Amino acid sequence: MEPNASEPVVPVAEPVQSTGAASPLIQATAIQHGTPDAHLRAFIANSDHPCPNCGYNLRGLRASACPECNQELRLTIGLVEPKLGAWLAGVLGLAVGAGFSLMMMGYLMFTAMLWATNPFQQADVIFVIVLPAVFMGACLLALLRNRGRFRKLALPIRIGVAVTCWLLTLANLTVFSIVIR
Repeated sequence: MEPNASEPVVPVAEPVQSTGAASPLIQATAIQHGTPDAHLRAFIANSDHPCPNCGYNLRGLRASACPECNQELRLTIGLVEPKLGAWLAGVLGLAVGAGFSLMMMGYLMFTAMLWATNPFQQADVIFVIVLPAVFMGACLLALLRNRGRFRKLALPIRIGVAVTCWLLTLANLTVFSIVIR
């Protein structure tokens, strides 16, 4: 977008390192054009963009909300391809291990109801089924809640965490098969 003669041009000498606050260039541009809503309207003014909520064509938008569904809109920058491969591998590894343990707990409860026994009196059942389910479930919850932090880790650490998640599942299945014999 070219500046017209009535708008002052803000010179930029050097790139500004991000400090968490808006850079002086962004602040100056926001002051120059009004508000972030002005940026949104300028971005959408002459091109076809659907509303993310209802799909309404936002060309010529005059407000910061979709005229069809009245949802607030904002112009953002996002990653094209977030680095989630290792995170997803870790989540799947923990989900497989926790799911296996939970399935075995369900089976034990079903057989206990069928034969009127208490399978949780035996220490090996608690050690092999209940503790891994609780531990892996807690690890899974921690990994799900910290996806943003996980993405910021170095690649070797992310891969190490994913491999560790699968090793936990492998250890869970190995110990289970040894104890059940």
